Amino acid sequence: MMRRLFLTLAVTALAVSFAVPTEARRSRRRRRRPRAAPVRVLKRVDVDQRTRSPTFYSRTGIWPMDSGRLLYLGSGMWHEQGTFYFLRASDNRRVTVRAPLHAYLERTPEILPQHARPVHKHFETQRLLFYDQRTREAGIEVADSYTARRTRRYFYLHWNLATNTITEATLVARTVRNVSYASLAPIGYDAAQRTYYYARDVRRHAGGTRTVTVVGFASGKPRIVAQFQTRRRLNRRAWLDPLNHRAFLAEYAELAGDRAHGYIVDLRSGNVKKVVIPLVTYGAAFDPNGRSLYAYSAKHGMIWGIDIRSGQTTRVGKVGALGHELAVLPGGQQLLLLRNSGMQFVSLPSLRPGRFVASKTLYPGFSHVQGSRVVGRRAYIKNGDTLHVVSF
Repeated sequence: MMRRLFLTLAVTALAVSFAVPTEARRSRRRRRRPRAAPVRVLKRVDVDQRTRSPTFYSRTGIWPMDSGRLLYLGSGMWHEQGTFYFLRASDNRRVTVRAPLHAYLERTPEILPQHARPVHKHFETQRLLFYDQRTREAGIEVADSYTARRTRRYFYLHWNLATNTITEATLVARTVRNVSYASLAPIGYDAAQRTYYYARDVRRHAGGTRTVTVVGFASGKPRIVAQFQTRRRLNRRAWLDPLNHRAFLAEYAELAGDRAHGYIVDLRSGNVKKVVIPLVTYGAAFDPNGRSLYAYSAKHGMIWGIDIRSGQTTRVGKVGALGHELAVLPGGQQLLLLRNSGMQFVSLPSLRPGRFVASKTLYPGFSHVQGSRVVGRRAYIKNGDTLHVVSF
């Protein structure tokens, strides 16, 4: 009897000894996995083109400005080209600003001469490049309107917000029919340096090499930061790392078996590092620690982790194809990839896919999210003529 009781107590103690650590492990596991914040659509904003006053046209997708406090939506058309529209991040309300664009161009006809037929505007606003209320300055890109002229010119206009005047007009690119073709890739505004950066890509003849020039504008005054050659056209999107004063420019290549290159530009020294990147690089993001660059292939659905110092690819993660915007989330432990099919969260240390939020749970119908952006803990998902403001 005593022996049976002793064996029962021994077995019970052994079971408890195994059960307690198991419960402790479960408790620790629960602590390690904080509950994910719910994904909610906060607002839907109409960004469809309007041809009646007030006119509206979105040429370039959504762009964060004013240190993320404003989201640039687009501009007016024709005689309202000096009107620009924002979404204010704090309350998701529209904000309208007007630049003294027409008054300036009328005072300086030598910059953009009037068209022979005055029914046509003699210039076209390409985009608002940046707008910063703290430094009280902004930049606008304008060009000759499409006409029978052989040459089309692109200008950078510096807008002093304190005095509400255009103070500088700088010719930044020129396209001459059948001679040369120029395209511009806005890089971004470094508020700490009070400098806006452009990349200009000029091709002299079909199939020839291209000359890429990175230009910085400080108070409207240009300086050449770097220059290099490439055989492929650049992606119209460029990426800025204002913390470490770097820019990333990507070649556009999509042929199977081909090799594409990216260029990491040190905006202080002008040094350019050439690195191999995946085909069809639509998204990229700098690690906040300044050591890594992440490049996303929309064709193969992969993220490459590239060591900036060596230029070598150190990690590769398979996360799904047909994506666009890639961003490092606050905290530095996750990436968010905006795909046509949904929001894909990715572990930054391992590049493994995590939580996925399908687009159909956010909005119905066809989904194509090119031109969308991620700012902080919000995604501004542009799908057709609607902008969905999503918190997560």
